[in-house]
Amino acid sequence: YGWGTYSTEARTGNVRAKFRQINGVDIRNTFKTEGEAIQWLNNQYQLKLQRVSSPAGAGRKKVAEWVEEWLEVLAKTEAKGRGSTRRWGTIDGYRDKFAWFTRAYGGHRLVEITPQHIEALYDWLRLGEVPPNSLGVVAGTKLSARGTPLKVQGVVHLHHLLDPMFKRALRDHLIQENPMGGIEAPGIPKPERFQGTALDLKVWRQLLQVAGENHLGAVVVAAATLGARRGEVLGLTWSETFLDSLDKPPYLTISKTMQRVTGESELVAEDPKTSHSQRTVAIPRILVQALHAHRASGLTGTNYVFVRPTDSSKAMDTGYLWNYVWKPIRDQLNLDIRPHDLRYTLKTLLTAHTKLRSEFVDRYFGWSQGGMPSHYLQLRLKETEPVADEIDRLASGGLQESLGE
Repeated sequence: YGWGTYSTEARTGNVRAKFRQINGVDIRNTFKTEGEAIQWLNNQYQLKLQRVSSPAGAGRKKVAEWVEEWLEVLAKTEAKGRGSTRRWGTIDGYRDKFAWFTRAYGGHRLVEITPQHIEALYDWLRLGEVPPNSLGVVAGTKLSARGTPLKVQGVVHLHHLLDPMFKRALRDHLIQENPMGGIEAPGIPKPERFQGTALDLKVWRQLLQVAGENHLGAVVVAAATLGARRGEVLGLTWSETFLDSLDKPPYLTISKTMQRVTGESELVAEDPKTSHSQRTVAIPRILVQALHAHRASGLTGTNYVFVRPTDSSKAMDTGYLWNYVWKPIRDQLNLDIRPHDLRYTLKTLLTAHTKLRSEFVDRYFGWSQGGMPSHYLQLRLKETEPVADEIDRLASGGLQESLGE
């Protein structure tokens, strides 16, 4: 009908198709069979009826080329609507995971990728390399940086990156079908599921005691009694910390988290991980005492609660926290845990040793605000003060009798 042509190459047997779009630009593609070429021409015709044009060279775009374009798109977009660039390490982490994909199919054309390619890749990643196959990938190709097999969790991470990437390619008319459409993320076997480490009550109390004896240990006491993420603790400010309020219990607001951001050499104050993470909570007396002592020591600043020893105007760096505060305390107790494990620990202790309402605990940890308006400070404190009181009881040994100690 004059809207496209195809012909078979005598030398290779491949079928070359050409189509003139609504904008007058000819696009070309090459296929293994006549049926595939006809299907592509039909798809292009439907797009033409919708007055849609594909980018020039869409059929020739290589997988590796599109992955880099997609990563640039992600780097320029707002991170989860927070109004800032994606955090330092995020894009690099994505690039590392996409490398598992491009090591296998980087030289393939984007339009060639089918569900069979994706399913085969998932199997290969569990092996660590490519076995003999018929998908145009050299047998023995190492897929991970070390050539080692991946756990299912890694395959799942890649799955959740590939899906939006191919959706964008479909939206931009680089492909006619999303090869991820009928593929589900692999199930993670129970032994491979990530589980945080939680300290028992006795060791947690020991940690609080050792931290209290450290000249900068207030930052660990804060992490252990707030259940806050590391960046949230480092982002605490004195302007949002109220230790001596006459008509309210001691409380603070977590409104920022210190993160490394792409293109920045130092930590940057960003909005917390989710909108629920911005929270105002009553704080336990043990933390109030630690913060009073920390302020009196002079090892703080006028803005941030926990600061660099060489520059009190800047928040404490994560590297300094690890090497000079957390690691000495951890080693003294002979523990092999991360700062984030204190968050798991506090949630575990509150669940196992108290009868607090779950929604109060969730709000204390920043998991849910239940639609509560941010200016309802009294309601926030009323619902989180019982959590702070229970943390004090746990820390002081108020439950010794019930625990049989």
